[in-house]
Amino acid sequence: MSGQLPLAMAARRPPGFEHFVIGDNAAALHSLRYDTGCLYLHGPPGCGKTHLLRARARSEPGALYLPADMISDSDSLAGAESVSWLGVDDLEALSGRPEAATTLLRVLDSRRSQGLPLAVAARCETQNLPELLRDLQTRLTQCSAFRLRPLDETSLRSWLEARAQQRGLHISDTAVAWLLRHERRDPGHLESALERLDIAALAAKRGRITAPFVRMVLGEG
Repeated sequence: MSGQLPLAMAARRPPGFEHFVIGDNAAALHSLRYDTGCLYLHGPPGCGKTHLLRARARSEPGALYLPADMISDSDSLAGAESVSWLGVDDLEALSGRPEAATTLLRVLDSRRSQGLPLAVAARCETQNLPELLRDLQTRLTQCSAFRLRPLDETSLRSWLEARAQQRGLHISDTAVAWLLRHERRDPGHLESALERLDIAALAAKRGRITAPFVRMVLGEG
């Protein structure tokens, strides 16, 4: 099969709460949807932090989702004090950047004084954040904290089978096992893999997705 797919890769669907695979994260999902205070989400890559922040921003007019590596001086957060909701992702990106951390601290203080909601996400708990200003860490410990847990293999397998079925793909058990063995085990990445398989199966006029076909489309892993 040619490495060139017949169609440009379909645009990834915008993340929404309805697409989030809950697993053991129901409390975090509920709080992010409805809480009006300060939230701190932490957990390993692929557990859904970015998905949830972007879903909240998408669901609310006037909201702002912002990766922390885009924060520099005060101009980079102009207007962030007054948006309807603010989500800051990948907080570790502020490590060793005191000016950016101070800028975010001022915004957090302003929003708290106004009673405006915000959420911050990072890989670790606040006390383990590297090289962040002590004042910023102190403010973040005052937020309601939720640890997001990755899906276990059984949940991921069930989700993969359900998503394939929703796409009209008949995927074999061995193909699912190959995906779980060779691809990153997070729903966002696996959704992208299913998207590629969907396009390739359509081009090849295949009705069933097998492990050899998956290897051909996605590589040996």
